[in-house]
Amino acid sequence: MVMAALSFTDVSNKKVARKAAESGVDGLILVASGSGWHDGKINGFAFVDMVSEFPSSQMNTRMLP
Repeated sequence: MVMAALSFTDVSNKKVARKAAESGVDGLILVASGSGWHDGKINGFAFVDMVSEFPSSQMNTRMLP
């Protein structure tokens, strides 16, 4: 039996998102403004746009619902 796991990390700004992507995570959980009690300060649509500038080789680019 082969077992596999994906690693995701939550990020709340572009600097941390880039650092996480460079470290080899499989995906980013973008904590944007309006995320309830979370720390996000960036508009969700703007945050996705910022992160989409990263080279696709840095992480697996998939959007989950």
